[in-house]
Amino acid sequence: ECRDLRDALDRERDRLEAAERRATDEATATKTKLETMRKEAALKETQLRAECEEAAAEVVRVTEENASVRERLRLDRENDMSSADVARSEAARARADLEEEVAHHNETRH
Repeated sequence: ECRDLRDALDRERDRLEAAERRATDEATATKTKLETMRKEAALKETQLRAECEEAAAEVVRVTEENASVRERLRLDRENDMSSADVARSEAARARADLEEEVAHHNETRH
């Protein structure tokens, strides 16, 4: 009877040790998975921060380029207006010269 009790005790101890090993293995696997997930999350955060910095730099670049284009357009408009003023002035001068020449021609014909 003692032997039966000892055998039953040994089987129970073996069962408990096996359950403890399984629990330890599961805990180790869970811990490893958690560490992997933390590393992946940190890497993803680093990547997202880098992408955000790149996007912010692109916004600055595009904003500066936009301001530069607007300034060039403003200067081109000013230049076009000045050119138009010069062209009007030259046209007026040419018209006056032509009218004077026509008047002179009319005078010499009479």
